Amino acid sequence: MGLHIAFVANNNTNSLLTTYSGNGKNWGGSTPVGSESSKRSPAMAFASSGPQGFTLGFVANDASNQLLVSHSADGVTWKPSTPVQNQSSKAAPALAVFENKLWIAFVANDASNQLLVSSSADGVTWKPSTPVQNQSSKATPALAVFENKLWIAFVANNASNQLLVSHSADGVTWSGSKQVTAQSSKATPALAVFESKLWIAFVANNASNQLLVSQSADGVTWKPSTKVQSQFSKAAPALAVFESKLWIAFVANDASNHVLVAHSAHGKNWSPSIEVKDQSSKAAPAFLGLAGAL
Repeated sequence: MGLHIAFVANNNTNSLLTTYSGNGKNWGGSTPVGSESSKRSPAMAFASSGPQGFTLGFVANDASNQLLVSHSADGVTWKPSTPVQNQSSKAAPALAVFENKLWIAFVANDASNQLLVSSSADGVTWKPSTPVQNQSSKATPALAVFENKLWIAFVANNASNQLLVSHSADGVTWSGSKQVTAQSSKATPALAVFESKLWIAFVANNASNQLLVSQSADGVTWKPSTKVQSQFSKAAPALAVFESKLWIAFVANDASNHVLVAHSAHGKNWSPSIEVKDQSSKAAPAFLGLAGAL
């Protein structure tokens, strides 16, 4: 059990690294994800059945923009990456486990910015991608499973930067998008399910880079956003749930690029941020909370 973070090294290698904490306060040193690297943020998921274990999804560190996945039984030792067949993206992907399958969501690798999803029963062989009907985005989407549906959150593909959500009962047919009421962001949002609500975290759509959260009991009607007190980031945040708390991971809003975490008992009052010891990243981290023994 514990918290896992995956991130891109804060140097020219673009190496993918992971780190772990059993309590969110004391973090171990980072370990490389084999010889894998990426020019974009990774995504992380854990499945207890089907495609078992940990999965990292990421964009190849070259001009192909090929989508890749790597698997691990323990979150430390990773298998060589395999491609998400025939799929590429100009932005980082999102991952989720839904109906015993691994799902990946991403922006098309062309000018359309169409949102696409693909699924895999084993994490190796992937179905052809299908569109999230009529939805496009200029940034990486977020995925979560809420009320037995797969939800996707994303930034509108226009100058408004409006935050939008859509859901699907089967991953194929998607609802029309709904606005996260009066909320916009200049970066990718994060999603998590906490206290039977769908939560979204994001960077304010202004020069402050303030971190904000909003919640919804049904995914349609959203509460006004509240601040993650005194926390700012120049990159997208990530959310995780661990020990009955909502956790947020993010890159410091300064030249250090330190990876930081904070937590909240109910999503309103947040702890001061804690530095993930000696770890920094030039891209948004991926974050995963697990309860119980692996």
